[in-house]
Amino acid sequence: MTKRAQRLTSPRDFRQTFAAGERAHTRHLTCVGTRSSAAGPARVGVTASKRVGPAVHRNRAKRRIREAVRTILPEVPNGCALVVIAKPEADRVDFHILEEELRSAIGSLWGEQ
Repeated sequence: MTKRAQRLTSPRDFRQTFAAGERAHTRHLTCVGTRSSAAGPARVGVTASKRVGPAVHRNRAKRRIREAVRTILPEVPNGCALVVIAKPEADRVDFHILEEELRSAIGSLWGEQ
């Protein structure tokens, strides 16, 4: 689990990231990110709409994405805010594919491959 300082927690944080952020799409994820001049840690939030499926599927998708984020978080530049949105079937795809898609989306957002 990530520390509270590394999570987007308030609806205001999510709205600001959605409004000012750039988007990167993959087959199972959409990432919206902003880069700030603040020197704080990178902050991440995860969402899943009802398009993903019933609550069981949404919660499973979010748990899997949070775990992928936890392993990749050291690669995210400091001062960034990132929202990861689950797409349908994100709860069923192989974890390594999910992790690779997240790494690819983060790379395309901030110019790293």
